[in-house]
Amino acid sequence: MSSGLISLFDIGHCQFALRWHTTDHNGEQSLASHSFNVTMFAVAIAKRVMGERFSDEEELKLLRYCLNHDVAELVTGDQPSPYKRALRKKMPKIDEVLESIEEEVYPIAAEYKRDIKGSPLAIIAKLADILDARHFIEIKGQDTPQNKRIIEKLNLYIIEKLQGAAADFPGYDWRGFNDVMDELFTAPSAKELFEDMA
Repeated sequence: MSSGLISLFDIGHCQFALRWHTTDHNGEQSLASHSFNVTMFAVAIAKRVMGERFSDEEELKLLRYCLNHDVAELVTGDQPSPYKRALRKKMPKIDEVLESIEEEVYPIAAEYKRDIKGSPLAIIAKLADILDARHFIEIKGQDTPQNKRIIEKLNLYIIEKLQGAAADFPGYDWRGFNDVMDELFTAPSAKELFEDMA
């Protein structure tokens, strides 16, 4: 298994590779913190959606993919979604080209992506990725028309992904995603609870 261009030296720099450079926000998010959040959110979603069918083997697959899914961005950079959509209009096969480049740069992520392809885990990982974007822009984004539009688009994308998930995998409780999202945005902070304990 080749690691492509990415070395452990590069992995150590995930904490310095910043995301969200095209939006107005009051905080930074590194590639490492994004990967951590996506991983934690994905496991929480999988436990709620899949229940007892979320085996240790599936958890390992999900963990490996989520922790590595964007590591190629250390070299390629995090391209904003509007830019990717514009590229798709001009070059319909651009996704294949970009995936090919990312696989050359960091083949491990491509291998882990193949491990979950076509399964509920792939949808769960994408939902966790979207949820992290929604969380960041809601918590750290400034109150601008652009950020409000981003939240609207992310909400629509979540609905679309959940509808597709329910159609493709009707035996799972996809409403569990909403429980995770509610907890993320409304649960009391452990810091507050701990403060009350003292």
